[in-house]
This record gives sequence, C-alpha cells and structure tokens, in this order.
Amino acid sequence: MKNFFISYSNADQTSATWIAWQLEQAGYTTVLQAWDFRPGGNFVLEMQRAKAQAKRTIAVLSPAYLAGRFTQAEWAAAFAEDPTGEKGALLPVRVEECELEGLLAPIIYVDLVGLTEEAATAALLGGVERGRVKPSVAPPFPADAVRSVARKPSFPVAHPEVWNVPHRRKPDFTGRESLLQALRVALTSGQPITLTQAISGLGDEPGAGELAEELGDLPLALEQAAAYIERTGESFSGYLGLFRSRRKHLWKTESRPGDYPKTVATTWSLSIERAREEAPAAYDLLMLCAYLGPDSIPKDLLREGKKSLPRSLSAVLGDTLQMDQAIAALLSHSLIQVEEDSLSVHRLVQAVSRDKAEEDAQKVWAKAALRLVSGAFPDESQDVRTWPQCKRLLPHALAVADHAQRLKVLPKKVGWLLNVVGTYLRGRGDLAEAKAACERALAIGEKALGPDHPDVAMSLENMAELYRKTGRVKEADTLEKRVAAIRAIER
Repeated sequence: MKNFFISYSNADQTSATWIAWQLEQAGYTTVLQAWDFRPGGNFVLEMQRAKAQAKRTIAVLSPAYLAGRFTQAEWAAAFAEDPTGEKGALLPVRVEECELEGLLAPIIYVDLVGLTEEAATAALLGGVERGRVKPSVAPPFPADAVRSVARKPSFPVAHPEVWNVPHRRKPDFTGRESLLQALRVALTSGQPITLTQAISGLGDEPGAGELAEELGDLPLALEQAAAYIERTGESFSGYLGLFRSRRKHLWKTESRPGDYPKTVATTWSLSIERAREEAPAAYDLLMLCAYLGPDSIPKDLLREGKKSLPRSLSAVLGDTLQMDQAIAALLSHSLIQVEEDSLSVHRLVQAVSRDKAEEDAQKVWAKAALRLVSGAFPDESQDVRTWPQCKRLLPHALAVADHAQRLKVLPKKVGWLLNVVGTYLRGRGDLAEAKAACERALAIGEKALGPDHPDVAMSLENMAELYRKTGRVKEADTLEKRVAAIRAIER
C-alpha cells in the first residue's frame, strides 16, 4: 500500500510533483499520474488501481481542479470512505486562491497559498501528520518575531517579486505530458540558458506542409498522421493521398496514438452525439455546415435560406432562441467557432460529421446545402454590384458543388451554380479559377442533360468568353458555333 494518491488537474502538475517530491523526501510513498502512469496504459484502470492501493488521497485544490469533471470523482471517492474525517482519508491542499463549496467546504485543508517554499514544506508535512502537532521548541515571543521573505523562484506556487508572465498553464490543454516533463527537466537542469530542444523529430519534407494544412494543424490529427507514417514508412505525400481518398477506412484501422485515449474520429463522434442530446437541432445544423465551406458561414445565409432546408432545421433557424440554443450546444463542445455574424467549423469536424452519416443522409444534406447556396448566390454575377455577395459565398459555392458532384445529386443545379461562379471569377480577373469552374459546369451539363441542352449553351458561352480573353480565338469561335446551333434548336 502507498501512503498517498495525489489527485490533481493537468494545470497543477508542477504543484503536484512538488508535493509528491517533498512527501517522498520525508519518507512517505506516493502515487502520481505524471510519474506512475505510462504510455499505452488504460487511464481509467490506472486511476482505479492507484486509488485502491493508496491509504489516503491528497486533493491539490485550485480553480482548475474544482472545475474538472474527473477530479470530482477522485476526491468524492475518498470522501465516501471517510465522511466524518476520522481517518483523514481525504486531505485537501490548496495551491491557488479558490472558494470551496458543497462537501469540501467544511474539510480543513493545508494552505500553501502565499507561503515560501520552506514554510510550505513545513505546512505540508505538518498537515499530513495524523497526531497532535506540538513543536519541539518553544515558539518565539511575538514581540521579538522577525519577518523574513524567501526569494527562491523555483517554488511552484509562489511567483518572484518581479513577474511578467500573465497566465499559468492553460487547464484545457491535454496530452504530450511526457514531452512537457522532459522539456521541463532539460530547462531546469542548470545547464547554459540557451538550449536546443526538438519538439518534433521529423524534418519543414515534401508534402509535410500540405498535409499539415489539410489537417488544419490540429495536434490530435497530426499525432494520428505521424503514428501512421512512422509505423508504415509511408511518405507525407502518400499519406495525404490516402487521407483524401480513404479517410473513413484510415480512421477505422489506425492504432491509437500513445498520448491520447481515443482517435480523432471517436473523440469528435462522442462530442457530436453529446451535443445532439443537449439540442437535437444542433446535429442537423452541424450536418448542414459539414457540406459548406469551413470558414465564415454567414448566419444570415442560414436564417434567410431556411425554406431550402429540411423541415426539422428550417423551423429552428426561423426561431432565434432555438437557433442560439443549437449554436450554443455545438460551441460548448468545441465543434464550431462563433463570431458575431458567422460560424466556422474545423475541416476534420466536417469530415467526421459526413463520414458518420449513411449515404442517403449524406445526399439529403448535400442537396440542402446546395439549394441553400444556390438560392443566395446572385444570378447576375457579372454585375459588379453583386460582387460583395459573390465573394462572401464563393467558398461555400465551391464546397457544395464538390459534395453534390461527388454524391451525384442535383447535377443541373450544380452546373448552374458553377456557371455563375465562373462568370463572377472571370469578371474579377481570376481566369484560371473561372476556367476550372466553367469546364466542370460544361462536363456536368453534357453528361446530365445532353450536348444540346440550353444550360449547356450557357456553359459554352462562358468558355468561349474565357478563350477570347486569353487569346484562344479559334477555340472561342468553335464553341460559339455550338451555341448558335443549340439556340437554333430552341427556336
């Protein structure tokens, strides 16, 4: 049996390790996550085992600790074993200013806030003693007491007299504990101040930047990609191709990264389901956003285009309170970011949302997103007065066209949207992008509607205009003859 299990939040790891060190120096034994939980283990089982093999629990109190969901279960288990405090099974140690409420409020705690390291050590060791703590020497006469202030900067809960670092470690940051611990050891080793520490050992390699951009520079996703690449010897470019073409398969077969309890897909899937439980419309809103561009999704696009959407979501977007509740549920689980007039969704959150859905559901939301953007994109996109709206909707138009074309839904509407997008891009002078959009529109139109359909004539006219602007006069003449023939058939 160990003497103490030390319960703490990740934000207070420095304080927790200091406490454990002082206790073990004094001859006690401890169980500490940072020292005793190793990569590859099951966190829940390790925590249960640690609690079972320790006689007493030290709760490292701070605002982050009191707000944590998992830390509550740890101290509550110790409290349940000794509700009257006779055995001292739960010993709170306060390392930051915080207010204790509920069951913790009446428990006497060891207070290290504002103490020097020497005084904090004495308070800690005195606090863990179960018997009466009478000093071995007489206390000084109060009138003769001299106040002294220690200036050791290494004590974790007391700042130096001059301190310009505004924040402690972010409590929501998780993972990479072993790397951070190794970095701390290196930086506090007493060696020269200038140190070189490699955070990642992989060498700025072809495809690495593009892959990082595709993954949104998200640590969880990058960790997963690195694990796959290291295990298989795949190149960055090779993984990028696999990710794009077989994303769903990769997420099912990849092994779990060592520092994270779940894969990216599983983590977000749980968050999505939880948000759905809190506000059913949140799931519908996320599914719609999964088929739009990831950034700056206008709120007014959602509100004003509600008639184009499935009834379940249309009713919600027509009610400001219900819409706010759906947005709040997604925001609380970090599934979206919210600005005053728009929403943003991480690319991988979009991908997970789409991959979770059955093919029929994917088609439903792809159609809804396509109708939404098509209804808002200006028909007269060559008119400069419409360009602010065209610019705002351009990334969403390209996204919905991609998804609809991939799922083979509403080809006529996809072709129309790509045509007006191409017209706008041509007028703006982005000829390469305009050509790509118009070529796609032409190919879709010819396949879905036939070579002589009026919508195909529109695509041909756009292509002819582009050819003329780039000096390809003969090709432009050929396309215009096709347009004339189609118009003749219409008459």
